[in-house]
Amino acid sequence: MTSAEEQALLNDAEHMRWAQMGVNEAEKMHAIQNGLAKARRQTQWKKRHFGRQFVLLAVSAAAVAVLLLAGPLQKMIPQASPAAQIDHWRGLEPFKKLPSYNKSIQSAIQNGYVQMVNKSAEQDGYKITVNAVIADENELILLYSAATDSTQEIYNVNSVKLSDLSTDASLKNARGGGYGNTNVFYGRSTIELDRNQSFPEQLEADFQIASVDPDKLADPKTGTIPADMRYSPRLKVNFSLDPKFNEYATETVYPNQAFTLDGYGFTLSQVELSPLRIRAKFTLDDHEKLSIAERNSLFSKLSPAGIVSQVEGKAELLSNASGSGGEDGFEYVFDSNLLDKPQSLMIRLYPEVRGSRSRIVVDMNHKQIVSIPESVQSKGELSFNGEGLLQWKQKVAEGHSFQTLSKFKDRDLEVDLNIVHSSFDPEKRELTEIYQPSLGEPVSDRTVLYAEEFIMLKIK
Repeated sequence: MTSAEEQALLNDAEHMRWAQMGVNEAEKMHAIQNGLAKARRQTQWKKRHFGRQFVLLAVSAAAVAVLLLAGPLQKMIPQASPAAQIDHWRGLEPFKKLPSYNKSIQSAIQNGYVQMVNKSAEQDGYKITVNAVIADENELILLYSAATDSTQEIYNVNSVKLSDLSTDASLKNARGGGYGNTNVFYGRSTIELDRNQSFPEQLEADFQIASVDPDKLADPKTGTIPADMRYSPRLKVNFSLDPKFNEYATETVYPNQAFTLDGYGFTLSQVELSPLRIRAKFTLDDHEKLSIAERNSLFSKLSPAGIVSQVEGKAELLSNASGSGGEDGFEYVFDSNLLDKPQSLMIRLYPEVRGSRSRIVVDMNHKQIVSIPESVQSKGELSFNGEGLLQWKQKVAEGHSFQTLSKFKDRDLEVDLNIVHSSFDPEKRELTEIYQPSLGEPVSDRTVLYAEEFIMLKIK
């Protein structure tokens, strides 16, 4: 192997290592800037994706809410069946610990929307197993595990490729991450599919494992010295893809709902809904007049915290998985739990007016509202519900702003205020949110809450 080839393999291994740990924010912005600069010179929408390797545990308080009503979703969501009650996680428990684990995987497996593969390839003391696969017409998720014998320690799985055997075409590059110990590694790779092409039936997964000699894994210099790295032969696993994954077509809606952000006009122009992802596109008014610097700034301000999904009275967050910039606007991809048949979905973005928040004082111990500004009280009703949690109920006129609660300050300590329930009644135009302080945080008789202004935009 030449020194150039060794360096290329080392770079691949280190790239995958960083993917497991998360993506640096500066690198994300650099990718955005490059994409936007390129888009200035072209006329079509360009996608430059960057991964967001984090899971948000609480809804961002600085957000615009876009309501995705349940109506158009029901056409494509499979009906519940007795099989959905089976423990489909059996044999897949280690994958719950993946750093890149997301709600799409959880929802799919809990609903039995998963294909167990359990096929392996082994050579020279290296072994790779494709444990399971999940797919829809937009993307495919591989869950795999790797192992070595006692002569090597696993650094990572530094290369994952997927090919459609019926066409001999390579699918798009995989993204993902994993975790492991000395001789075992669990990983996930997500491959984007083109739904305008034939749905793949026969696939070949091609892996390479990076490893080091015993006791080298703990060395801080591991990964920086090419001579220390060892690589498995290419390990290939062939399998057939379950046709059930091709049964649910992507539903595309065109809300065309306009709003402003820091004086700039936006339109939520398109939303794609499928079992494994939700994609939203925002177009910019007068985009041809904006500089690259202005677009970079607007991308950061618009970037969603996630989607709040309401399922059987409980709220959960679907994370923002990736984002991209183009000539006429921005596009974001989120996790999906459509298989859970959510009653509502709300995209939360940044507020139209920054710093617009009102101060509320509550007695968390005695469950009483101490003081609340008239500007807040006139828009809704803040109270403690029967479970002792804060409940904020308000009327929302279409296209008008609404208020929600954010972090609160208890003495000199700022505490997260998590949304545990969020629902919207389209007939009454009534929004209800229930909040709970972070567990284990101290509270007092005079706790300061903040109510902030947001905007509600409706998708049919």
